[in-house]
Amino acid sequence: MRKDKQNIDPLKKMVQDYGLIRPSEEFSKRLQNAVITGYRLSYSRTYLKQERLGKGIIAVLLTSALIIFLDLRPTLETMEMIVPILILAIGLFSLIMMFRRLFCPQQ
Repeated sequence: MRKDKQNIDPLKKMVQDYGLIRPSEEFSKRLQNAVITGYRLSYSRTYLKQERLGKGIIAVLLTSALIIFLDLRPTLETMEMIVPILILAIGLFSLIMMFRRLFCPQQ
């Protein structure tokens, strides 16, 4: 088990061999940029399918809930309560999406 851990972290061995030598500022920036870019790419590839699957499941659940609700034949009074709540929810959702695009343009 200890040997596996040593194989996982090759940077530890390099630091022990070479010590903590200060690299140049340009090299530090390039390394930092490479690490951040690599993380962003691996994250987007890994979780893109899972996000799509989750959105699909939510869409199926909402559709089935709507079909069940309409099958119950709601009265006019019930619809008068539900329609404003739905309009409020849609408005809040659209505002959240607008602010998200405004303040987080990379997503």
